[in-house]
Amino acid sequence: MKVTVDELKSRLKYNPETGLLYWKSGSPRAGKEAFTTVTARGYKATTFRPRNAPATTLSAHRAAWAIHYGEFPSGSIDHINGDKIDNRIVNLRDITSAENARNSALSARNKSGVAGVYIHKQTGKWCAQISAFGKHVGLGLFSSQSDAIIARKAAERVLGYHPNHGRKPN
Repeated sequence: MKVTVDELKSRLKYNPETGLLYWKSGSPRAGKEAFTTVTARGYKATTFRPRNAPATTLSAHRAAWAIHYGEFPSGSIDHINGDKIDNRIVNLRDITSAENARNSALSARNKSGVAGVYIHKQTGKWCAQISAFGKHVGLGLFSSQSDAIIARKAAERVLGYHPNHGRKPN
């Protein structure tokens, strides 16, 4: 049995301005913050035991969405500002996995400071690439890093990447 929106609403209170969820009265934890564990991936979570069902791990951002909108999200929940524990409703959006990938933080392995821009080993020139339609698309080789960055940023705008894409990780 899955957790229902009605059960979430009956046992949790969500503050959309702070993004925090609290246990409602009737619980031994009444009034206390409900999602205090941070997962290895950086999201707030809790163990939730639906009535007459085994306990399950529940993410705060999905519970917040369900309580606020009265239904679970149809896709992925994106934290617009990249802060995975900021569950204010203005920071959450229900999007596809592909859209979510267009608002990701810069990889820790990135050396250029800009997603999709790197030194091409064979030529020593700056290379720009982007993911589009499930494939990596080369945007060209450039003599300067700034030209490669301009090409990458232009492609991001055309393909609908979020302005926060490639931000420094939290």
